Amino acid sequence: MKIGIFTYADTLTGGNLRLVRALRYYPKDEFMLFIPSDKFYKLKNVLESLKDPGLENLEKMAVHLKPMGHPGILGYVSYGKYVGEYAKKEGIDLLYLYHEHAYFPFGFSLSGIKWTMLVQLTPVIGSIAIEEGKGFDLFRKNYSKIYGYGYTKSLKGYLRLKLFSMSTGNNTLIAASKSVPYELGLLGIKKKFEVLKVPNGFDGCLKKSAQKDMDVVYFSRVVKEKGIFHYFEVLSALRNKIKSAYIVGYCDERMKKIVESELERRKLNFVKTLYNASKEEAHEAVSRSKLLIYPSMMDAFSLSLMESLACGTPAVAYGIPGIRFNYETPAVRLVKPLDFKALAEETGKILESGAWQEMIKLGLEYSKNYKWEAMAENEVKVLEKLSMS
Repeated sequence: MKIGIFTYADTLTGGNLRLVRALRYYPKDEFMLFIPSDKFYKLKNVLESLKDPGLENLEKMAVHLKPMGHPGILGYVSYGKYVGEYAKKEGIDLLYLYHEHAYFPFGFSLSGIKWTMLVQLTPVIGSIAIEEGKGFDLFRKNYSKIYGYGYTKSLKGYLRLKLFSMSTGNNTLIAASKSVPYELGLLGIKKKFEVLKVPNGFDGCLKKSAQKDMDVVYFSRVVKEKGIFHYFEVLSALRNKIKSAYIVGYCDERMKKIVESELERRKLNFVKTLYNASKEEAHEAVSRSKLLIYPSMMDAFSLSLMESLACGTPAVAYGIPGIRFNYETPAVRLVKPLDFKALAEETGKILESGAWQEMIKLGLEYSKNYKWEAMAENEVKVLEKLSMS
């Protein structure tokens, strides 16, 4: 049996980190990694700059394909056909696309190769925060609330979701979270899925502080869909109860200005910011905090949340499907999605009662279940099953 992984990763987002770590545990005699040469060198440069240990496995396993560039829809279809034909010549029994994509599968089918796809996030929309409704109406409500998109952009997004449904056909796909088939079903997309029992792994807590001198922390990308503005609402509501707070995460220059302006406007002068820090610095900051406030509206698993638990910082979060289905632990208190008043109320209760101290122990224990090795082993078993079906 030979399985070919196809990736076009050129950055180290959470989903791409998942692949870089999994390469360490895939059986080398059964797996090949196909990657466009232009994407390979970009990803290599990122790993080199971070001194990431995954670089060695990437270089050993990578089979360089012709440059992909930035194709349009027909270009993706054509490139998918090229990848499928290349993989067939290499004797690949199953081609494994490591990213959810609407157009590559058309090309795979034209090549005649057997293939599957890893769906890490609900395609096009990422995930849903509003569950009342169905089909396009539900898609539109979520697109508007999560991203601020209007009707026209929502319609284009939903049509792309329908193209995803067409291109994947009757193929059995692999879901990295139980939330993916659930959310797709609400949106009117029915697919056959193998759902991974271990949805993801993580690197653990890379640096932990010996003190708990911060009340709360926001730890995620600093963007609207991850709930940064809802975090401001919680801090404003609890300004008489919270003495110190952190914002830790990746942030571009435009968003930095927005955040600093918002903090000044709301007079939240007790908030410290730590932007674009190393993982060690970020984890140390998170570990100093008593509680993570996690108002994300877009997630299928959340590495940030798992890293927080491993660093001894429990959480209160919106109970969107990706969090509700994957964090069945008292270390993560859930409230109704988008209800920042309920988020503030629960945060205040946890801090005042001191419940966060017991939650720390539960979170540390829960995080031990999510190892890269276990994730990769689960994934390999599913791929072997699909290759022989």
